[in-house]
Amino acid sequence: MRIDSAGRVAIGRTPAAWGQTQVGGTIVSGSGFSIAAYNNYTIPSGATTEASTFWSEPLTQAAAFTLPALSHFKAVQGSFGAGSTITNQYGFRTDPSLIGATNNYGFFSSIASGTGRWNFYANGTAANYFAGNVLIGTTTATDAFTLNGSMGMPAATTESRSIEIGKNRTGNGNTFIDFVSDATYTDYGLRIIRGDGGANATSQIIHRGTGNFDINAAEAAAFRFFTSGTERLNIGATGTVSIASGSGLSIARTAVTAPAASDGNVFSGTYTPTLTNGENVFSSTAYSCQYMRVGNTVTVSGSLVINPTAANTYTVVKISLPIASNFTDAIHCRGTSAILSTTASELQKGSGCIYADATNDVAELICAPETSGSGKQHSFTFTYRVI
Repeated sequence: MRIDSAGRVAIGRTPAAWGQTQVGGTIVSGSGFSIAAYNNYTIPSGATTEASTFWSEPLTQAAAFTLPALSHFKAVQGSFGAGSTITNQYGFRTDPSLIGATNNYGFFSSIASGTGRWNFYANGTAANYFAGNVLIGTTTATDAFTLNGSMGMPAATTESRSIEIGKNRTGNGNTFIDFVSDATYTDYGLRIIRGDGGANATSQIIHRGTGNFDINAAEAAAFRFFTSGTERLNIGATGTVSIASGSGLSIARTAVTAPAASDGNVFSGTYTPTLTNGENVFSSTAYSCQYMRVGNTVTVSGSLVINPTAANTYTVVKISLPIASNFTDAIHCRGTSAILSTTASELQKGSGCIYADATNDVAELICAPETSGSGKQHSFTFTYRVI
């Protein structure tokens, strides 16, 4: 051991200018162990506040200077001799026997929060491993990871962020997220779950309680539902509902005033048909009629006035359609009509039938009124296909 004129102490080496206490040389070994510094003190009964086997409390000189780094403890790897192999190297190691106190901490830091303050700061890019439960904001361990507070996943610009549950599975198992917000359903009030049925397992969103289960597009956005990669249901931003993307049954909340033959919408509306006088018609008058469309089937009802030229004669009035159709056969439209009368014979003879006029794409009403010279009101209904 050497102590030089500057008070530097060196054991097993020549004192260097940068160290106050220095140890060098080859440390001894015994029973397979080599220990450079060993503290095995007995703590006296008078130590009733704290006992420390190592205490670091450096001071700075009263002078204007800047020290870039102050390390109270620093582990640096030296050179390994040729042929030597070290299996595990620890910068700081706590033995499993350190459990005898009421509370035992492998590492304890009590720095208060503030700018530039960190209780634990792992600056290296190597992985961090924790075999036991990890608790943040709580000391009650319930799961492998317990967070008492909020969690943020910031992104500076265009980075992707993701949470993958069950990643790298080698077998089937349930994967779910539970939301607990009350003291009644303490297991979950809302659950999003993917079952354990393998590649074709069932996925569910389960809502508990009698409160509303709202799915809310806060802005002017549509809800779209797909199967096999194809849109099947679309709830538009204005409330219109389309099923099978318009190729099948479609529902609109409001009436469609100018439908196309291929829309397939379900709606109702009114129109005043255009009448074309055919055989034995002196004059005719149309009134507002109502219609309803379900898929490609349209039902029309209303009334009109027919003034025949001659009584008991074949009479024809053509009625325009509320929704255009390309008739190819008379059977594509069928209906009946009845005359408004208090006379039994006139009621019998004034009734008529309606069929499709495939040439003009209109409905054709045929009847033989008992009287002529004055208009009689006829009520009618017919159904046709949109082709």
